[in-house]
Order: sequence, then structure tokens, then C-alpha cells
Amino acid sequence: MLLRNTHLEINLDQFHKNIEEILKIGNEIVPILKSNAYGHGLLVITEELEKYPQIKLIGVATLNEAVKIKKITSKRILIIDYLEDNRLIYAAENGFIPTIWTFHQATLLQNKVDVFINVDTGFHRAGEYPSDIYMKELNNIQKLNDVNILGIFTHLRLINLDFDQYQYNEFIKFVNSLPFKIKYISVSDSISLTRHTSFNQNLIRVGALLFGLTAKSETDKIDVKPIQTLKSKVTRIKLLKANLGLGYSEKKYETDKLIATIGVGYSDGIPRLTNDTLITINGTLCPILGINGMDQIVVDVTNVSVLLGDDVILFGKDGLSLEEFSTLLKTNKNDVISRISSRVPRLYIKNTKPYKLVDEMAGIIDEY
Repeated sequence: MLLRNTHLEINLDQFHKNIEEILKIGNEIVPILKSNAYGHGLLVITEELEKYPQIKLIGVATLNEAVKIKKITSKRILIIDYLEDNRLIYAAENGFIPTIWTFHQATLLQNKVDVFINVDTGFHRAGEYPSDIYMKELNNIQKLNDVNILGIFTHLRLINLDFDQYQYNEFIKFVNSLPFKIKYISVSDSISLTRHTSFNQNLIRVGALLFGLTAKSETDKIDVKPIQTLKSKVTRIKLLKANLGLGYSEKKYETDKLIATIGVGYSDGIPRLTNDTLITINGTLCPILGINGMDQIVVDVTNVSVLLGDDVILFGKDGLSLEEFSTLLKTNKNDVISRISSRVPRLYIKNTKPYKLVDEMAGIIDEY
């Protein structure tokens, strides 16, 4: 049973529709499941990907994410972020595919390890710049008996189309100049996949798109839909008299207001909201009042027919979209969804019915 009145509902039926749509692109894809599969639950999402034999790789950002799913997937696990020397060795010893970009890193590896190479074409967070010197370094890596360069990738800044094209050109020119062939060539992430369909590559790194999280400018370019709804309940209804303050806020209200307390707060991953933020109760958008706390928020329900225990939609089906909710918070959808904490149970829907409940806080896994 659900032990909280707040939970994240995840529609696996739509998740699989999204996967099928993405697979139509014709290239291989590597699902990127970093940050707890963008907040959707790393274990369950990994298990659901097992039904796709054409997906050979799963990507994560960190070593502990890779360790968490190692025993439940038949697919190879790619770690896309930097690993310090000791962690790099551990990753290789445990059969993961690490990402490297220096000859020094390569010399630490033994027993014929597959690696990916990160090339910095302008993102400037990781990798090395494409150059003749770097080409020689990669050639020296490939000559090592214990290392095989399985894949090579870059990351687009996605600030404008011209710079995207510049990065692509620099990357492809560099790859084509290498004195050896590499199996996987990857340029695009989810946004780039929909924005640049002509890019020549054979591996797409797909993250947010798996969960229907398209950028506003890319909506309708691929038929994927959101799979997540964050739900809570009304836990208290009271009249707030005029000229009284509320919670931590110094703001006072000139008229009486009927207020409702909702059992969700910033400890659940919802940032400290402001009066500009809206949530949905009984189909009506209600403004947040004051400043939310660790476990509760308060909303104005003066103009809503509301009862104790009524459903509340923070974002998702029958409420604001995650895109709309994140815009009110002056951030983006990936930020909001990946913040949803382990204190929030995940309820998975499959074949239109409750399928699985994961409550990491209570230690409940796979109920239903």
C-alpha cells in the first residue's frame, strides 16, 4: 500500500510507446538513465528496457548508478561521466564501459577493456579538443593491447543551429581523420535528435525523450508524450483571516482566504515555491500562498469546491504539464523531475492498472 499521500505516478504503457517511436529513427540508441532515470526510478526503467534486444547499451552518469543496475540487466553499461583513476579501474574490473579521454587513463586498464572517448567540440565540460595532437593520443590508446575504443561522442551546446552545425562538422572531421575505425559514432542527445535529423551517426544518446520530455521548441517533431504525474492530497482546510501572515512568509493578505494544506514540500524535491506557482485541485488552478516548507505547501482554495482528502496534481495528467510547472519555477523540466526525492513513492501503471510500487524510504519494492 502507499504509505504517503504524495506519490509519483509513472505510465509504463506510454513509456513503451515512446521507446517504439524513438526506435523508428533507424540508428541504435543508448538510453541514458542518469539521475535515477530522470527521477522515474532506475531499477524499474532498466527492467522495462530488457524487452528490447535491439538496445545493446544502457548509459548512466556515475559508477554507483552502474553498480545498482548491473545484476538486473543483460545489456552493457556505459558510464558517460569522468572517473578518477581508482574508480576507473573499478569500473573496468566490473565489466562497465568507462568514458576516457587521455592516454594516462588508458594505461590503467587491463584485460581488453572497451571504452568510449569524449571529444570536446565546444561544450567545455569534459573531453579533449579535436587536434592533430589528440588524434595521435587516441591512436596510441587504440594500439594498447588492453584497450579497445568502442565508441566516440561529443555533446552539443544547443544554443543555436549554427553552433550545433559547427560542433558537428568539427567532430565528424576529426573522427573521419582517425587512422582506425570506431564502431559507435554519437553526436545527438534527445534535443539534437529531433533538431538535426540529417546528422550522420549510428548511436543516439536518449534521455529525457524516453519519458516524453521534449523541449518546447521540439514538441510535435516526434510522437512521444509525458509519462509522469506528481500527485498529493489536501490534508487541512482552514479560513485565513485578513491581515494575517502565513508560515515563513512575511506577506499579509488583505482579504479572508480559504486555504488548503498539501502534504508535499521541498524535501520531496519541490523547490521553495512562490505565489506565482499554480497547482491543480479538482480541475482548478490554485495559487501557492506563502513559502512552502519541507513537508507542506499551502494554496488558496477560496474559489474552489474542495474537501479534505481531495486529489492534488502538481504536474502531469489532468494538471499543468511538467513543462508548464517548471516554467513557473523559472527552471526546466529535467531539473524538476530529477529532483523528486526517494521519499516520494513511485507507482507504476502498466496495462492501464497499478503494476508496481517502489517506496525506497520504506524498503517496499515491487509491491502489486
